[in-house]
Amino acid sequence: MSATTPVLDDRTGDTAGDQSPVLRALVSPRASRIAVALGLALLIALGASVVGGSGSDGPAGRLGGDYPAFYGAGRMVLEGDGSNLYDVEAQATAQGDLMGTTTDEFVYYPYPPFLAALFVPLAALGYRLSFLVWVVSLTAMVVGSLHLLRPQVRLIDRAFLPVVVATVAFWPLLRGIVGGQNTALTMALAVGAWTALRQGRDVMAGALLAGLTYKPQFAGPLIVLVLVMEVGRHRRWGILGGLAGAGATLWGLGALVSGWDWVWNWPKDVGDYPSVVAQNDAMNELSFVGVARSIWGYHSMVALVVGGLLAAGALTGLIALSWRRGATADPTKRLDPALLAATLAVLVLLPPHSMFYDSGLALIGLWVLADRATTARGRRGDLAAGRPAPWMIAAVWAWGFVHLLAATGMVTPLLVMPVAVALTVGWV
Repeated sequence: MSATTPVLDDRTGDTAGDQSPVLRALVSPRASRIAVALGLALLIALGASVVGGSGSDGPAGRLGGDYPAFYGAGRMVLEGDGSNLYDVEAQATAQGDLMGTTTDEFVYYPYPPFLAALFVPLAALGYRLSFLVWVVSLTAMVVGSLHLLRPQVRLIDRAFLPVVVATVAFWPLLRGIVGGQNTALTMALAVGAWTALRQGRDVMAGALLAGLTYKPQFAGPLIVLVLVMEVGRHRRWGILGGLAGAGATLWGLGALVSGWDWVWNWPKDVGDYPSVVAQNDAMNELSFVGVARSIWGYHSMVALVVGGLLAAGALTGLIALSWRRGATADPTKRLDPALLAATLAVLVLLPPHSMFYDSGLALIGLWVLADRATTARGRRGDLAAGRPAPWMIAAVWAWGFVHLLAATGMVTPLLVMPVAVALTVGWV
């Protein structure tokens, strides 16, 4: 990998963004009209699904996908039953009227108790209104994440509306949003922390990283990377202050819900849930280890070794990239959007368990690559310089729909998407 990075913050001159045919296409009036039409279609579909029914019944069975798990957890906390938050029977009771026309007994809630507290206000609403508010909130998180990147990625700034609509309409992310999942929250926290680091707001960055601990498989690698590269190498002690302060606040919130010892009890209470999900939803697994287990079996040592080696290789490459970028003292140069994009794509691949909708995190990398796109070398682009051809950008976005084929097999072809983005965006 070359240590030379495109100057994406400089808005003048003959830069990669100005030459990008993708940028020229997205800033056209036609692209804006298509974006408005698609956005309205999504809004109408959402409104029809919420209005066209009662309770938790939806057009395809249960309205909200996995949202009953979050709503039910908020309901338990609201009713003062947080001490039984991870009890199977208690969760089933809390979700008894939320399964729509499906035959599912309930959807298990495995997240920390402080996240359940977030859903207390939503649980005070009727289920359908609560779901609508959550979907709008998730969409706003995606919009906010992209807005934070506008000063850093020219294409996002100049074609903001088409980029927003294309991001939300990316099938795995859209499926996650309408299914009540939290990839958008992960994106908002990660991009927010990265932006705060670039701006020198270390305490805020640490606090946002602490918030990401609701999903430890993503928070762990990212926090360690920041501690090594920013705290250890550049002595940014405010990050530790933000982590400690926000971490203590989240612990206190969890203590109010489930008792002071929830940090130790939570992993035990959740028990074998991750392994059960990994085995029952094998076709939806996206990480290297998860996909390997889908091929060779959950308890296969071959799967663990192959997936583990691939994850270790991805982590090593990310650390090497971060270390080379970290030589400069200017955080706006070492923490450029390309490094953020590579980091988010790799984070999806590292943990033992991540799901297909988490591939939405890799879309940040797709827009960074679109800003670099070129036709200078014909249909092959200039991948040696990290500059793909426009059709490659379209193909990667459209590749999200191939997950629909996962139901016919044991592995999702979607794995190719974050791998391709991580390799290409980190090349330069």
